[in-house]
Amino acid sequence: MSHTVSIERSKRKRKKAHPWRTPAGAVELTLDHAEPLVDEPLKIGAACSRCRLPPRWCVCAGARTLICPLQVDVLTHYREVGRPSSTGGVICRTLTGSRQHLWRSEQRFDATQILVPGRELWILDPSGLPIPKGIAPEAVQVLLLDGSWREATSMARKIGLCGKRVALPMSGKSRFQLRAQHSEGRFSTVEALLFLLKTFGMSEAHSELQIQFELHVYAGLRARGRKEEAREFLNSSPLGAALPELLSQLNQRRPALSSPSRRSSLWRQTNPSDDPAPDSGLLTHSLQRLPELPIQGSEGPKQPENGIHTPTQPKPSSPFRMDS
Repeated sequence: MSHTVSIERSKRKRKKAHPWRTPAGAVELTLDHAEPLVDEPLKIGAACSRCRLPPRWCVCAGARTLICPLQVDVLTHYREVGRPSSTGGVICRTLTGSRQHLWRSEQRFDATQILVPGRELWILDPSGLPIPKGIAPEAVQVLLLDGSWREATSMARKIGLCGKRVALPMSGKSRFQLRAQHSEGRFSTVEALLFLLKTFGMSEAHSELQIQFELHVYAGLRARGRKEEAREFLNSSPLGAALPELLSQLNQRRPALSSPSRRSSLWRQTNPSDDPAPDSGLLTHSLQRLPELPIQGSEGPKQPENGIHTPTQPKPSSPFRMDS
């Protein structure tokens, strides 16, 4: 028996005895639990409770609300709730009267609990029927499925025939750059609603919701450090003309603080009251201490960069030295 075969048999025995173990660096994902790799998660504790973005890139100052005659309900997958790139929250923050419902696969969804009397329930589905003509938005209630493309497909299959499946004439390229679109014709939840508003001829609501959506995307790109992509996105966006002051505040550089004394000094300048300065971890911008450089011409030995003094020792002579 060769040595390689014995090693492979030992690996199989260990995996059979301990099936929960995986090799170092390997990640086992099932189809139902796979998360989108391009959606970099942010720490929920350090994010704004409303827009779910870091305080440095919070966009709540530019939030606007509008009244829409269309009743909008968002059915959000439970995994989508904690994702900062989710656009279902943008809809609920912008449209007055919109509602958000939580979806779990182990719980049966009852559409009768969310039906609004006097309105026909529509579910946006790419495989549905074309939108009928001559229907006013006041007579329609739309249910949007909020989640990744795989999750939304699973939700559409499991909710059954609880409403009328309609398909929108969606075309063009998606502006949702916070997640990778692996094929053409895939759009985010809020973009599907934008197409529906455009179909009903609601241009004012369409423009306002689009501004809130693109503000969400721009701030999300900046929060992930994708500065060049954010600049290109802003060049083709109406944000520059709609919210110039907010963009100027977001792009304003923060002061570089390097020591607790300087942080306390800045706090006293901006807060003249006698309140003590907060802990540095609570500030909205990152604080990094720069290494102190030695002053030229100063006396004394040169300080090492890491601040650790290592005594110099003579190099031991080799016992295998050969005389020439």
